[in-house]
Amino acid sequence: MPPHPTREEFDRLINHILGERLVGRPRQGIDTLSAVQNYRTGARLQLGNRIYHYAHAGAAILDSRVVFMENPQDAGLRVIGLAAVAGVSSVTLTVNNTEGPEQDGSVPLNYLEGGTVVLMTALGTYNRGILGNAVKAAGTGTLVVDIDAPTSFAIAITDSTEILASKYARVCLGADTVEGALLSTGVGVPTLTAADGDWLWLQTWGPLWTVTDLTLSVGNDNRSGFVHGDGSIQDFAASGGAFQRAGTVLANAVGGGQGAPFFNLELDP
Repeated sequence: MPPHPTREEFDRLINHILGERLVGRPRQGIDTLSAVQNYRTGARLQLGNRIYHYAHAGAAILDSRVVFMENPQDAGLRVIGLAAVAGVSSVTLTVNNTEGPEQDGSVPLNYLEGGTVVLMTALGTYNRGILGNAVKAAGTGTLVVDIDAPTSFAIAITDSTEILASKYARVCLGADTVEGALLSTGVGVPTLTAADGDWLWLQTWGPLWTVTDLTLSVGNDNRSGFVHGDGSIQDFAASGGAFQRAGTVLANAVGGGQGAPFFNLELDP
């Protein structure tokens, strides 16, 4: 007889559906904004066939339009900040003075939660999720990061690393991204218009109405939608097929006109 799931395993399953709340924080629905973080960055919420992820607005954002990752990669190719043995769950990394969310080397407490670190060692390269991080002041220096599984190999001071925060850590309109919308990734559609600093849910999968161009779904075989830099959804011809794919048109109006159109968002299940 197989062993029963552990309490930790049950919690993971529940959190995958209801969203992982921070200790002592209240529930927050998709109809609510919060000035205080209530769930882990990127927490996943499922309501029927719609999926939402918890995000932090890095600037004012609008409902019904795709929003983008505000920042580029948070730390590029850097040497490891401190050697470590295999099997540890915290690593010390290097961030220079042009990196981090403010591009000045500073990193707020747990800003990297939900992000990814790649560790490139002499014995192999592997990725780990980031559970949290210590505060780092501006300037070049080291940063302690907690990871979601122990290190596979010992880490030498000559090994390298790169860091990326959660794509939900700071979201914004395309015009407010650091590198520009054409070099940024769309991550979801806000359920509400929000101000800079608000925490909210983004829909990332499932049926919805969102702002589209006037040609999406018009004509035969015109079902795929692509993210435009203004957050609208364009058809293949308008985007040239080069933009990020956002999902699929579900239905036109009676008679074949555009209708809404109702769209199945397919960004993050």
